[in-house]
Amino acid sequence: LNEVNDIMSDSTISMVIAIVLIYLIVFFFFRSPFKAPLLMMGQVLLACSLAMCFTTLYYGELNPFTVLVSSIILGMGVDYSIHFMGTCQRCFTECRDLKRAMEQTVARLLRPMFLAALTTIAGLLSLLIAKFVGFYEFGVISAVGIFFSFLTAIFAMPVFIFVAGGLPPRPRNSFFPKAWSDEKIVSFFKRAAMVGIVFSIVMVFFLPNLEFEYNFKNLRRPPKENVEEVKKSISTGNALASNRKSSTPAAVMATRSELLDSLYDTLMVRMHTEHDSTLRSFLTLKTFLPSANDQETRMEVIEEIKDLAEARVFDRATGDDSVNIATLRKLAEEVTTFTVDSLPEWAVDLLKEKDGSVGKIGFIYGRYNSSDAREAGDWQDRFGHWEFGGEKLKVFSSQFILADVVRAVKYDSMRMAFVVIFVIIAILAFSLRKPKLVVMSACSLLLGLLWSAGLLGLMNVLIGLGHIGIYNVVVIPAVLGLAIDSTIHLLVGWTQDPTYTPRTLFDNIGRLVMASSVTTAAGFAGALGVEHKGLRTIGELASTSILAFLLASLIFTVFFCVVFLKRK
Repeated sequence: LNEVNDIMSDSTISMVIAIVLIYLIVFFFFRSPFKAPLLMMGQVLLACSLAMCFTTLYYGELNPFTVLVSSIILGMGVDYSIHFMGTCQRCFTECRDLKRAMEQTVARLLRPMFLAALTTIAGLLSLLIAKFVGFYEFGVISAVGIFFSFLTAIFAMPVFIFVAGGLPPRPRNSFFPKAWSDEKIVSFFKRAAMVGIVFSIVMVFFLPNLEFEYNFKNLRRPPKENVEEVKKSISTGNALASNRKSSTPAAVMATRSELLDSLYDTLMVRMHTEHDSTLRSFLTLKTFLPSANDQETRMEVIEEIKDLAEARVFDRATGDDSVNIATLRKLAEEVTTFTVDSLPEWAVDLLKEKDGSVGKIGFIYGRYNSSDAREAGDWQDRFGHWEFGGEKLKVFSSQFILADVVRAVKYDSMRMAFVVIFVIIAILAFSLRKPKLVVMSACSLLLGLLWSAGLLGLMNVLIGLGHIGIYNVVVIPAVLGLAIDSTIHLLVGWTQDPTYTPRTLFDNIGRLVMASSVTTAAGFAGALGVEHKGLRTIGELASTSILAFLLASLIFTVFFCVVFLKRK
């Protein structure tokens, strides 16, 4: 509960940070302190509100995996208003008629914006194939948010612009020196592509350093100082679950007590003969009560002792011997087999089930790091599966849930990544229809993927960050779906508008894809300002990957356009 409450409070902080960053980025790219940021924030807040209305109607509430979806929709959804306003400014500069500029903007952007929205939604909906159901809601809510962002950019942004009295002034500065000719700009992108190839080779060597985070201690909010002081002053032993011990047992359920007796014997061998270092202790009814066979054997021995003690020769004993014989005869006469009723109440309560029965439940205590899903999984493999007499025992533990969730998430992360890439390339092939354009898009996407994974591995080597984990794996499909957007806008813009030169392509569409990608990264970067380490990994992975995809797209897509798609 504390974990969920921490996530909920941090989500508010993340959203505030995302809004401030998006405002500053829009101000920087559009050189407008009020009109441009307010118009775009109005559009994306409308889309976010509609997505939250859908969430309320369909799901009723958010969960720990969807609590940051508002900040993420803000970052992803503002992309569409950025492209709309930037393109509309250029059209208005050419025709000086706002209504006509709106019409031209919709005509130019409908195809690339629809493709960008489609690939992003496809990436998000790939979460529906995940084995871990906690991802479903994130994929659906985010996809709905992107859908509303696309609609509001097309239908609401024109209304907002008219109500605001028109467009803000268009920025006039160029990214390249005015003295540079188109030939020099093409040469610049050729050199940048060569550097990008060398950088890709370097990134290959850091791929093995991209790791999955198994230790949940590294994904929680840091403990507060007063809690640490209590820990230092009060010794609680295994209750704190130290790095080598777990106080959480595995509960074993059987249909017959004889099965648990067999489990007891097996565990005794593992502990005292095999000296299993991961087995700390175990508890079944046989821990307190010998089995019926053992008790029958002991009663036979006691009967022999009784017969011997009753021999008439011992009647002649005197002194202490006489007292001992009398005591022995009395004990042999009164002894009976142990039953559950013979046990103290505290021992029976440990093993009593809800219906009052005793003998069909036991507990196994391990010695492993309970925060590490790998160790929990290894312990589950060794102590979570039992079968005696052809009948399987049922074993339950919260640590097994942790191990199963991490296994499912890790499996889903690889499968979803391949599915998203395949779906994106299939959508591009169906939409662009030209093999050359599809190959260019795929190359840019794959290079960006290589750079993202390599940079995360480099971050792990240098500062110990950049791990993939249970929190941030959910955004991988979203990042891959967004990764191709910049390439789509650049390719479609270059092929549709014959007036574009390398300079004007970069100054117009290049400026917009930079602004949209950076604002998207800002939406995820809001998670970097929270204390919860798990949520912070979302910002680390998404922001790094989005910027890597942007850089790869700007370099290689423009290079492909000016080299392989030359003007006739």
